[in-house]
Amino acid sequence: MARGKHPKAAIEKALQYAEARGWTVRKAGKSAHAWGVLECPNNDPECRCGKFCRNGVWSTPRNAEAHARAIIKWVEKCKYTGGGE
Repeated sequence: MARGKHPKAAIEKALQYAEARGWTVRKAGKSAHAWGVLECPNNDPECRCGKFCRNGVWSTPRNAEAHARAIIKWVEKCKYTGGGE
């Protein structure tokens, strides 16, 4: 099933960037404050200094462009999908 499109164009573009590198966008639960969750396909505790590659995607951040840049940074700092540290 296809995921829903993010309402902010900059964030949608960043999500497509992540998906092209193997990341998964999962819908957040009913009571969640996030629009969705972005997950690395490997989810390795040794990647990103022990932080699992799983991050919340907000629906209405204060600055959509900054949130989109953060999403791209998550992907690029992953040792599996972006080249690592």
